[in-house]
Amino acid sequence: MDDSAIYLKRGVTLDHLHPSMLATIATVHAIYTEANQKLTITSATEGKHRPNSRHYKGLALDIRTRDLTGVTPNHMARLLRIALPHAKVILEDTHIHIGHYDETQTSI
Repeated sequence: MDDSAIYLKRGVTLDHLHPSMLATIATVHAIYTEANQKLTITSATEGKHRPNSRHYKGLALDIRTRDLTGVTPNHMARLLRIALPHAKVILEDTHIHIGHYDETQTSI
């Protein structure tokens, strides 16, 4: 697959993301492109999350894992952790959660 696009799940918008998350998306995109994987963002500021979720502050996003081919979600999460040392990367059942939790790391 030669797919360097960034896909958004229906209803997902990047409009209210903190500017620091745009740099995070660029890094995720580069990693997914290098690994020849389809990148689909399944949640940003919309959707239902835990109270006080970083999603509601524009400081988190979720990446779909079911589209991965030839690599495991665990492998992709590991690559993201290496590339995004300032972020918390959590492998969930259906997605990889990426969030900024240190307010000092969210300025551009």
